[in-house]
Amino acid sequence: MNYEKTLLGGIIKTPYLIDQVLAKLSPEDFITPGYKEIFAKIVDLYSKKEFLDYFTLEESFSDENSIKLVRELGRSSHEFDKEELNQYLKHIKEAKRTWALKNIGGFLVDSKNYANNTIDKLITDVAHKLFNLTESRLETDITSETLVEEMKKEIELYKGKDLWGFSTGYRRIDSATRGLQKGQLWVVGAYTSIGKSWFCLNLANNALKDGAKVLYLSTEMVETRLAWRLTAINTGIPEFDMIQDRLTPESKDKRDSALQGILTSPIRIISGITRIDEVIFYVKRELADKGLDVVVVDFLQNLAGGKDEYEELSNAIRKLQNLALSEKICVIVASQVSRESQKTGTSGAFGYKGSGTIEACADLGIVLKRKEDSKNELVVDVKKNRNGFTFELELDADFKTGRMKEYA
Repeated sequence: MNYEKTLLGGIIKTPYLIDQVLAKLSPEDFITPGYKEIFAKIVDLYSKKEFLDYFTLEESFSDENSIKLVRELGRSSHEFDKEELNQYLKHIKEAKRTWALKNIGGFLVDSKNYANNTIDKLITDVAHKLFNLTESRLETDITSETLVEEMKKEIELYKGKDLWGFSTGYRRIDSATRGLQKGQLWVVGAYTSIGKSWFCLNLANNALKDGAKVLYLSTEMVETRLAWRLTAINTGIPEFDMIQDRLTPESKDKRDSALQGILTSPIRIISGITRIDEVIFYVKRELADKGLDVVVVDFLQNLAGGKDEYEELSNAIRKLQNLALSEKICVIVASQVSRESQKTGTSGAFGYKGSGTIEACADLGIVLKRKEDSKNELVVDVKKNRNGFTFELELDADFKTGRMKEYA
């Protein structure tokens, strides 16, 4: 069956479903050039609020080939309901993805592409082509039946439990948020060198202990440095002492045991991230490979390197919010706060650097502060919480080992 042809005819015969089609398809989703042009014309007519039928569509074309295709649509189409529509949309998207995969394969075997490119450059190009393919996939509408089934599963999963997600390791944060829940975006803000990376690592480590699969994406530290910090949190041994091997036999055993724990635990650490599309690519790859529950992005402002920082940061945080919702994971994002908010404490409610959209998108908005006249007390100021109340929490923070513990 030619799904493109049938869908186009059905759109015209079932005009009240056109909104749902336009929300999920663009002209670029059509493989056949003639049908692509017809759909583009339908989009144009609809945007101008013009009446849509076969006669209007036919009159909008001047070339004989397009007119012939429109007439064929009228003879071969039928009305369809919402469920049938979703099936056509799915088939069209799948056909486009299959066609695109074949093109990517052709790109790889075409010797001309090897002439002036390195292998690494070709791999990067293919990776981004594949990323664009996953970005354009069609999500089928959830039906009432599947929604109820998912709700019943949640009842069984969370029955009698205080948390609806993975534990943060901090009793008061868990109590206020119900844990690191799927579909949520958490923003952890702090000024430079306050401890946002250490705090995010503690959240990731505590989620790991609670059974979560974690992906840690860094824009500023190499993988080994982050792994040493994670080891320090779990052993209580300063990272530099471990690296320089200034340890007692007992401490060496602790270090080696912790390193083995990292090797076997479900955490993946990737550094050198520079763009939001890389974040999404690695998240989708990890989801397809081993599954994923919690993602940490450290930190947001390094994903914006163009002329319009506000627009880039707004776009990045919206994509991260959508990623959390569409993939049903919890995303934790580290963010810088502005110098002004750090000095005065009154620059808006949060002071996240670069874009007010960061605050708007966050399900949980945190700002970290060092307590005055104290070297080891970190204040976790929960300024926004969609799940409940806001509050401040003081942690006993050892910045040599990275351990951050809640006071009794």
